[in-house]
Amino acid sequence: VESNGLWDQESGFFYDVMRNDFTGDQLHIKVRSMVGLMPVFAVAVIPEDLLEILPNFARRMQWVIDFRSDLIGNIAPLMRSKNGNYLLSITTQSQLKQVLSRVLDENQFLSQYGIRSLSKEHENSPYEMFWEGQNLSVKYEPAESSSAMFGGNSNWRGPIWFPVNMLMVESLQIYHRYYGNDFRVPCPTNSTQMMDLQAVSLEIGHRLLSIFEKNAQGIRPVNGNQTSLSTD
Repeated sequence: VESNGLWDQESGFFYDVMRNDFTGDQLHIKVRSMVGLMPVFAVAVIPEDLLEILPNFARRMQWVIDFRSDLIGNIAPLMRSKNGNYLLSITTQSQLKQVLSRVLDENQFLSQYGIRSLSKEHENSPYEMFWEGQNLSVKYEPAESSSAMFGGNSNWRGPIWFPVNMLMVESLQIYHRYYGNDFRVPCPTNSTQMMDLQAVSLEIGHRLLSIFEKNAQGIRPVNGNQTSLSTD
């Protein structure tokens, strides 16, 4: 992930990369979308007692740690936590904190009802690029698309996708099993409220559920302005 340039240290985010197979040139597509959150989903925790019953795997893992520093340098350190777990993740602790600062920012990914598929910052600042004689742009569009591209589907340009939101919730819970209560981040970003990753995952889950819960007016947000769905 890092050696191929997906991680951009300056902005603290993962981006798609376009590669020219003829020249070898690479171009970051600096759109802050759910695609840039997906490296966070590649995570697993190995309990120490599991390694005890899988000695061959434990030996091979230790060999990689000892002799393949070129691989280990691009993932989270394979170190035993104080609770006896080992973390398998392509996202380091520092990278995770930087990505979460955007995920939990209500002006970027965090909405009242979950994680947006595209950062809201692109509403007023669309991503634009010139490619093969065309000016291309990506703008935050939380409802119907303004373009007929992909059948007028705007799913990846703003709306909340439950499947990928649940992947984020589950991934944060896995990270919490390794980092424990000591790993805390502001939630929302720029607030004084600090949460561990388990609490963050629950906060996102509550926001997702609130789409279907009645608000103070007795309306379920999922129904939008279709009053017949709420009153019939």
